Amino acid sequence: MVLAALSGRGLNKKLRQQKPIIKDQNICIYGARDLDPEEKKLLAKTKVTVITSQEIFRKGIKKTLNKAIKAVTQNTDRIHLSFDLDMFDPSIAPGTGTPVKNGLKTRELNQLLKLLAEKTNQIASIDIMELNPEKDKNQKTAELAAKIITTLA
Repeated sequence: MVLAALSGRGLNKKLRQQKPIIKDQNICIYGARDLDPEEKKLLAKTKVTVITSQEIFRKGIKKTLNKAIKAVTQNTDRIHLSFDLDMFDPSIAPGTGTPVKNGLKTRELNQLLKLLAEKTNQIASIDIMELNPEKDKNQKTAELAAKIITTLA
């Protein structure tokens, strides 16, 4: 919902009347797995780049991440990363609000962080979403979040 509001959409009429803070062509949803039908319809009407986990598994991290970076850096040289931890498989990130099997695993995470670390001069900010401490077994997901931040900071 925050992303929708920042792009000039949302449930609140006042938000929809505001000038978008982020242009659709500068948004990439990377690792999408569990979009509901209404989200899919809305995204199909936009210029948002959506890269599913299936596409990542088929084409690889390097190719899909390059596509994502190209999309989000059109007419800008800075990147904001918002990591939804539920993009990762529950085997490595059990502590999320919406765990869904067949997400990215440790191998893909390490490749992703390695390639993103090469782009740190373009990364302006990072946030971590979907961490649910009540579901986080042995702080496994919190440690994953810390690894992401420390690798890219």
